[in-house]
Amino acid sequence: MAEGLAQDLITYAGAVQGEIEPLPPFPEALAHVWACFGRLAGTRQPAQVVAPITYVEIEAFDAGTFSGLTAWEKALIRRIDDRVRAVSLGLVDPNPQPQGGGLTSFLRAKAEASRKRKEKANG
Repeated sequence: MAEGLAQDLITYAGAVQGEIEPLPPFPEALAHVWACFGRLAGTRQPAQVVAPITYVEIEAFDAGTFSGLTAWEKALIRRIDDRVRAVSLGLVDPNPQPQGGGLTSFLRAKAEASRKRKEKANG
């Protein structure tokens, strides 16, 4: 469950950075992590390329604000930051379409790609 909420928050962060409307649902259970990320991101120096928030910065923030972040929450802040930076650099789509079906969809897609390659090779 926690990983699902984490992924929801990462998706939300990417949508915010990409200015996607409407925003996906916000995972309220992780509002404190989002608030900590926002405060950390607000301390960055302006630059052409946004530098990542480091674990050292997260540790210093946690100690200085008595936030009581767990190791998992600190890692989640890094993951959110990676997503936000990737969207800002244009490396990922800020509003990815949901992937369906798990293994079944994956195998169907692989079979379809294989069929198309064979058709192309056979002219």
